[in-house]
Amino acid sequence: MENLINKKFNFLTVISGPIIKNKKTYWHCKCDCGQEKDVRADLLKNGSTKSCGCYKKNILIKNNIKR
Repeated sequence: MENLINKKFNFLTVISGPIIKNKKTYWHCKCDCGQEKDVRADLLKNGSTKSCGCYKKNILIKNNIKR
């Protein structure tokens, strides 16, 4: 298994792991905004997960879209 610690994926930096949950591999990441989150390895590597959620929230705010 590839060691991803200290690697950056979009706004997320891997700080520890791997963690196995439900037969899936997760990495504990820290977002540029300061939040921490466990992210599935495949979603991290393919770019599906870019941040802790702050990126999408900021885009919605910027475009004045309400949920």
